Amino acid sequence: MCWEWKEKHGGIILEQLKKLGASCDWERTKFTMDEPLSKAVINTFVYFYKKGLIYRGVRMVNWDPEGLTAVSDEEVIHKETKSHLYYLRYFIEENGKPSDKFLTIATTRPETIMADAAICINPNDERYYWAKRRDTDDIIWVRVDVRIVPQLDTGDLFAFYNNWDVTHEKNRDRMMQLIIEFDYDYVEYICLQNGHFEIMAQEKSSMCPSARGTDYDADIRDYLTRVAVTDQLEAHIRAMQTEEIRRNLEAEPLYIQEIDVRESDGSVRRKMIRYTYMDKQMGTVFKSCVDIEDIVTEEKKKQERLERAIEETERANCAKSEFLAHMSHDIRTPMNAIIGMTSVARQECQDDTICGYLDKIKSSSEFLLGLINDMLDISRIESGN
Repeated sequence: MCWEWKEKHGGIILEQLKKLGASCDWERTKFTMDEPLSKAVINTFVYFYKKGLIYRGVRMVNWDPEGLTAVSDEEVIHKETKSHLYYLRYFIEENGKPSDKFLTIATTRPETIMADAAICINPNDERYYWAKRRDTDDIIWVRVDVRIVPQLDTGDLFAFYNNWDVTHEKNRDRMMQLIIEFDYDYVEYICLQNGHFEIMAQEKSSMCPSARGTDYDADIRDYLTRVAVTDQLEAHIRAMQTEEIRRNLEAEPLYIQEIDVRESDGSVRRKMIRYTYMDKQMGTVFKSCVDIEDIVTEEKKKQERLERAIEETERANCAKSEFLAHMSHDIRTPMNAIIGMTSVARQECQDDTICGYLDKIKSSSEFLLGLINDMLDISRIESGN
């Protein structure tokens, strides 16, 4: 069909381009469906697909039921028509039995109902609270697989679809992303909605809370009571309750607590516990526990080295100040004698040349004495006197 279209319309388009003044090599025109070009396109798409640079997915397109092909948006002629808005009820089964619960869908195309595969709802919409997981009241991730089968004799379409709870898979994927970002003794999944929790990974040697359970607040209280080494136990327990976690994560993307814990070998280690949302809308939290004892110890050593360096610097300053003070006193005493004796000699001297020498000795001595006094003042300032 495309070749018939080319023969009929391809020449017309070229003639239009010529009339518009396009200056091309008209003897080298190509059609996109020519075999060499078609193979080049296929090879290019396959190459980029294998490289992971493009992907193939299901998309909604304009479909020509007569030509049995997709139609470009540019080739579709849109026309506004008066129509009706139909409201359809999708009734829900409970435990394999019909119920009176339903979802209402508004559409102008009720004939497409047989092709519907799934319905998305807002998890915060109170009208659909029953669409959550039945036993735990969790909001869950669901994967829907649909198979459409036409009935041969009537042409009717039958849709067969299956739902799978993939919440664990989604949480695991997100957990792995966060594990890469954080070192850990153990990592834990917490649902703030109902208190369910589960440890997803842990170091064998580390002391951990329960592997899984349905009351995180009670479990963390029991865990800290057993292993925490602190005189503020209740404050630490309150800081790790679900309400406090939720309150702090509303303000900051990362909530951190530190606490000393007694390990199985009796040693006391400092732990950093970090909380961050995995999925804020679903209320799921990623928790990691990291041993920072070595980091804290190293920081303490650095602080001690810094304090020792400061003390040594202060002692050196004190020694310098004492030296300058003693030196100033020791030098100033003979300098006063030199200045005094020079003044006496100047009064007795009758020779102008010698008097000039004595004047220079006196002025130089007075200048040197001023320097000595300045050094003494600096030493007093440094010593705080």
